[in-house]
Formats: sequence, C-alpha cells, structure tokens
Amino acid sequence: MVTRLRTQYLFFFALAAVVPVLVLGIVEFSLLQRDVPEREQRVLDENQRLADLLAANLRYQLNLVLDPVQRAAGSSAAPTSRPTGGTLSQWMSTTPLFRHLLLVERRRVVASARSTLWLGRLLPPAALPGPGNRPAAVFYSPMFPSLYDGAPLAAVVVAFPDFSRSALVGLLDLNVLDSQLQVQATPTRRVAIVDQTAQALAFAAQPRTVPIGADLSRLAPVKAVLRGHRGTLRLPESGDLAAFSPVSGTSWGVVVNSAASEALVGPFANNLPGFGAGLGLTALAAVGFAYWLSERISRPLQQLSERMQGLALGNSLDPPPTLLAPATALEVQVLIDSFRTMRQRIGSEAAANRRLVANLSAEKGKLELIIESITEGVLVYEESGQVITANSALWTQLDSAPATLTDWRALPLRDALGETLPSERSVLARAVRLGSPESALYRLARPGSPLRILQIAAAPLRIPEGSIIGGVAIVRDVTAQKESERLREDFVATLTHDLRTPLLAAVQTLGFTLEGQYGPLSDGQQQILLAVIESHRELLGLVESLLTIYRYEAGRMRLRKEPTDLVALTASCLEEVGTLATARKLSLSLDAPNHLPPVPCDRQQLRRVIINLVDNALKFTPTGGRVEVRLLCQDAGVQLSVRDTGRGIAPEKQAALFVRFAQADSYSTGTGLGLYLCRQVIEAHGGRIWVESEPGLGSTFAFDLPLNSPSG
Repeated sequence: MVTRLRTQYLFFFALAAVVPVLVLGIVEFSLLQRDVPEREQRVLDENQRLADLLAANLRYQLNLVLDPVQRAAGSSAAPTSRPTGGTLSQWMSTTPLFRHLLLVERRRVVASARSTLWLGRLLPPAALPGPGNRPAAVFYSPMFPSLYDGAPLAAVVVAFPDFSRSALVGLLDLNVLDSQLQVQATPTRRVAIVDQTAQALAFAAQPRTVPIGADLSRLAPVKAVLRGHRGTLRLPESGDLAAFSPVSGTSWGVVVNSAASEALVGPFANNLPGFGAGLGLTALAAVGFAYWLSERISRPLQQLSERMQGLALGNSLDPPPTLLAPATALEVQVLIDSFRTMRQRIGSEAAANRRLVANLSAEKGKLELIIESITEGVLVYEESGQVITANSALWTQLDSAPATLTDWRALPLRDALGETLPSERSVLARAVRLGSPESALYRLARPGSPLRILQIAAAPLRIPEGSIIGGVAIVRDVTAQKESERLREDFVATLTHDLRTPLLAAVQTLGFTLEGQYGPLSDGQQQILLAVIESHRELLGLVESLLTIYRYEAGRMRLRKEPTDLVALTASCLEEVGTLATARKLSLSLDAPNHLPPVPCDRQQLRRVIINLVDNALKFTPTGGRVEVRLLCQDAGVQLSVRDTGRGIAPEKQAALFVRFAQADSYSTGTGLGLYLCRQVIEAHGGRIWVESEPGLGSTFAFDLPLNSPSG
C-alpha cells in the first residue's frame, strides 16, 4: 500500500509539473509564428512615428537657425552698407546647432559673426546653390568639411537680397546633430539623416558602423526619401524594417532602420536550442520537485491512514515509533489543531457578528423611530435620485401613499413664478452637486390636489472618507404661512399702488412748475423744487421696488425673455452711470470676451440688476478707487461680476445682504430692497447671486445666468 500510494503521488505530481512546461513551449512557438507579421507591422509603425518625430524636430531646430537670419535678411533686403561681424552676431540664435553666420559675396566670405578662418576665404561650391539651381530664398546645402578643423558642416543659405549678389550663410555643426541623434539608437535600430546627395549628415547605431559623410545612396529607403516620399519598407535582402520621412522645406530626409529580430519576441528569438535545453532542465527540476513533494505529502498521510485504521480496529492512537516519526506526527497534529482552532475562531466571530447585527438592527429601529416622529417631512435619497427612506409627514405633505415615490425627480415642482423646474436646478440636486446646504421655496401642483408651497432645505450626505453618496432634505409645508403673507402683501401692494398715483401726479405737477408753466421762479425756488422733485422720485422708486418685489413673491411677475447681447447691455448700463463715476473720480472698466453667446433674459429687469450693482460699487468706493465689471463664459452659462476697491464687508454681514430690508455696515444708506430685488430677478432667471468680500479689501458681487433657460 505504501509503495502504490507514493508511486501514484509521484506520477501525478510529475505529470502536473511537466505538462504545463511542454504546453508553454508549444503555445509560445505557435503564437510566435502567428504574430510575426503583426509584430513586424508594429515595428514599422513605431519606426515611422520616430522618423516623423525626428524630421519635425530637425525642422524645428532649422527654424531656430533660419528665422532670425530671414528676419535680418528681410529687414535689410537692400542694405545701404555691408553688415559688420557685430551685426551678424546679433542675428545668431543660441541653438547649439548654429555654429557660424557668414556674409558671402560670390562665394567669398566678407563678414563673420565670430573670429574665424572663414573670413576672406571662398566657400566650397557645395555650400551655395549653383547658378542653374537657385531657389527663391532659402537653400539647404549638402555636407562639406570645415576650413578651420575639418568638422562636418552643412549650410542654411538665405538670399541677401538675391543669390547672384550676396547671401547670409548659417553654418550647421553636424557633430552636434549627430550627438543628438545617438540617444535614438539601440542594438537593433539605426537612425540616419541624409542630404540631397545621399550623404549621412548624422548616423546613430550601437555599435557605430557608418561615419558622417558616408554614401548611403545604395539603400532603398534613402532613395525613396530623397524623392520626397514618406513610408515604410521591408528590405528583402536583409529582412530589415525601415521607415523614412522627408524634412519639410528641405531636400534632406530621416531614415530609421530596425533589424528583423526586433519583431521576434519570446524565447525563440535568438536561441532555439537554448530554449529547448531550458525546457528540459525545467522538466527535470519539476520531476525532482514532484518526487520531494510526493514524499512530503504522502508519507504523513499514509501514516495518518495507518493510525486511523488502527483506531478503527480498536488499537491505540499512539502508533509504534517505527511507523510515525515525531516530526511527521507534529506536522499532522498541527494540521488537526489548526482546523480545531479555526473552527473555534469562526464560531466566536459568528457570535460577535450576530451581536453586531442585532445592535445595528436596534440602532436602525431607533433611527427610523426618530425620523418618523419628526413633524416635518424628511427625505433621504441617493446621488442618483433614488429615494432611500422618508417619514409619514412627507407623504402627507405630498398627498401620496407611502413608498409611492421611488425617485424625487418625479416630483412636479415649480419655482416661485410657477414655471416648471428642471430637476438639476432644485436644491436637492444642487446640495449633492455643490456639496453644501441649499434651501428654496417651491410650488407643488398635483392633479386633484390643492396647491402646496413647500420650503425644502437639503444637505449632502458624506461618508467618513469625505465622498458624497446622496442627500437628506427637510420639507416644510408653508402654504398657510405664505397665504397669510400673501394677504399682508396684497394689502401693502394695494396701499403702495394707491400711493404711486398721487406721487406720480405730484412729480409731474412739480415738473411743470419748475418749467415755469405757472409763472417765473427765482433761483432759490428752483433749488427747493428740484430737491422736492428728487425726494418724490426716490419715494416713487421705493414704491416701484415694493410693487416689483410683490409681483415676484406672489408669482405674478412674467419675464419677457429674449436672446440678449449681454456685452452690449452691460456697456449701455455703464454708460448710464458713467457720470457718477466721473464725478467721484473713479475708474470704471468693462472686461468682456470677444464672443459671448446670446443670453435669454428680460432685458429691462436685468438692466435694473446691473445698474443697481454698479451704482452700489460706485457709491461705496472712495475717490481714486476702481470698479471693474467682468463677463465670463462658462460651460452652461454666463457670469457677470462687479468688483470694487471699497471698504469691504465683514463675513457675518454678508448673508444678510440679499434679505429684504437688511443692510451691512458698509451699506448703511438706502432702503435695503435693492439687493433683495436683484436676488429675486436673478433667481427668476434660473441663476444665482452671491458676494465675496473681506474688510479693507473691497467687494465682488457676482451672478450667473444659464444659457438654456425656460421661457418666463
């Protein structure tokens, strides 16, 4: 029995170890044969990208040489005197490729940017275009040696003003170009830059086998690139993979050549016999490991089997010393003890989990009881809008049966003016999107149910890690309260409207008197009448503001929205208040983009907001200060901001600025209705208004308007 069990373990472990090695070799060989064309194409594509990149980089470096020389030649197309060496040095750029700048007249160097042996010498014929091969303005020469040290050079020649008279010659240091190219070489990849004569301007290889100036005209990719072609080639004689790209604007080109072995990956690339030997050694090692593992596992199991068989026959649990060595007995005992310990630990953890679940259930019950006992409606929802839980007070306020609302976005909410409210503009969505508490009044109109006015305050739900997973909202039914306020506002509106008519009549009568229709007036009488008219007009403005606010709050205001050029509207508003800025010696400016999309808005109401914000800024900015109006185009809307250099507003006072009849210390004059009315107008347009200020650093009042707003 012992021999058979060990033999079986040895056979199965050896088979399990050797088979994967053999399968790996077969699969690797098959994949290699199948994927060679695809890998070759990837190498060609990579070489093409590198050739294009090197050609573009060389064009960029040539531009660094060419641009200052062309500007110099352009500004001195018909020079009255020959440029000096100092003038030439000012025209040189600092790129390392730019070695010298020479002025040449009929091949003779007459001026140089640096002290050099070129002065007075004749340039090699290759450095300049021949009489029958002169381009319009720029010539890129083939390679030629330096007269100074024999270093390989090339030239960028610019007509000055034409090649028949003189030219500006920028000498290029090809050693610099060659050094820059070396980083692109690998043991299997070579890179060359060739001129129009197929000479190597630069060559990169590991190891280097071709010097600068070598003739590469026999190579097929070189022939192709010198004809201005761009593409890739598989060279049949060597199997190499080549890509080539011409240098724009020149007769030069870049050639990238890779050995065919670069497309071969895996263990068969270079050493098939070595790979076979490796597989054999791996198989032998696997067999040896299988033998050791079978001995390690089978011996204790066989001895454990003998112990269990002895136990079944009524023998003692303690085996004879010859059958079970102490080390093996410890190994099996550790396994048994580990299972016993694991069972005890799992039992303890299961009991702890049951207690934890019971505690969580109790806490959940308490939380549900607390939420249910709240008299206001409570709604907890996910970030997607799915309702998590709600109390019975909410269903009462919504006139719905419990659990009938699965997504809060299905609520038919309307804004204060009674317009349909897109779900993304509601406080429930804004609280989750902005990560801050939001509150607003909404109208809820369900078929067959009375109109309800709801005060909804929403806040984001954050997990300890800080991310937002949803929101919680408190919903109050303020219908009765708003009805009481409406009755009061109706009374105030009626009273205000009754005041408006006599005030308007008084202003007109005083105006007729001031015009002299009832007799001449002295200067003193005219001043008194002007003061009285101004007071009546301020009172009339207050009455108009009260009536407008009443219309907004009662939902009776109907906005006449039309596409509006906000830049032109803002400019006309600034023109209207420009007299006040001039009188107070203030700088008033407008910063707006060249193109701003039309904004759907009520021009008259928005004009009132802009003038109010700018007028406040002018009033509370000291003499010599600045008021800046800025327009910005955002993703889904337009933002207008008014920034001043006044006294600023304390943080604790800012929240009260947009409340009716409330004022900050810095804004201690006025009625306290202007900013409140601004808020009503902006919110009716679907926008938002806010203030940013610090004491002593001025204030910025801003609002944004959506580009896609529902019609009012």
